[in-house]
Amino acid sequence: MSTVDDAMSSNENVLLVDLDNNIIGSCARKEMRAKNLPHRASYILVLYSDDKIIVQKRTKHKDYCPGYYEVTAGGVNSFGESKEECAERELFEELGIRSPLTHCFSFFFRDNHTTVWGDFWTCRFQGRVPEDLTLQESEVESVELMTVNQILQEADEKQKQFTPDSLYALRKWIGYE
Repeated sequence: MSTVDDAMSSNENVLLVDLDNNIIGSCARKEMRAKNLPHRASYILVLYSDDKIIVQKRTKHKDYCPGYYEVTAGGVNSFGESKEECAERELFEELGIRSPLTHCFSFFFRDNHTTVWGDFWTCRFQGRVPEDLTLQESEVESVELMTVNQILQEADEKQKQFTPDSLYALRKWIGYE
């Protein structure tokens, strides 16, 4: 990632919400991260086949969980952006996918590193992995196909580090389905 990309990302104007998910304003991404301020984000589970999910390995340059695996595409809502616009933008930016989205649920997640109201979406991808994907070099190091059971087993056995918020969302989706 270039210094320009780092600066643009850290100064991005992100949407802030209160603990009840009401919009209260905006701030720079770096301030939101530094103060662990409540914000909104999209989480898009990309379903590949009957039992596979496209899982991303994050670059080591990410401001949240660098180098971790993430079971969803997605990211933080920019100020003035709708939930669906955010999901569509993030899916295309990270993986180069334009696909109809299905909104499944909203959820709240909080730990020592993030406080987020997430919107969980699903979509289907029928191209070849990774050949038909366009990975965002600054955010996505690689992708692989995994089943839900593989993800949960590797997370439980600490074979791979997964972002805690996307893992939480996946577990909610399993109960939702």
